[in-house]
Amino acid sequence: MQSQTTLSREQLNEAEIRAELDRFDDRIADLKDKFALAGGEAKAEYERLLQSLYERRNSVQNKLQELQTSTESARREISSGLERAWQDLQTAFERAYASFS
Repeated sequence: MQSQTTLSREQLNEAEIRAELDRFDDRIADLKDKFALAGGEAKAEYERLLQSLYERRNSVQNKLQELQTSTESARREISSGLERAWQDLQTAFERAYASFS
C-alpha cells in the first residue's frame, strides 16, 4: 500500500472522496435506521429522501470512476461535475437530516 506522501494530488483527492463516500454511507445508514421508526406518510417521504440520497451518492461514485479513467484533458471537466455532484449530495443529506429532526 502506498503512503499518502507518495500519492499524487489527484490520487489523494480521489482517496479523500472515497473516504468521504464511506462516511456518507454510514450517515445514510444511520438515517435509514431512524427513518425506519416512522410510520404512515412520514415513512413514505423518508423512503423518497433515502432514494434521493442513494441516487446522489451513486452520482458522485460514477463521477469519481469517470475521473479515474479520464484523459488529462477531460479531468478538469469531470472534476467540475464531481464537485457539483458532491455538493448536491451534501445538500440533499442536510435536507434529509433536517426533515427528520
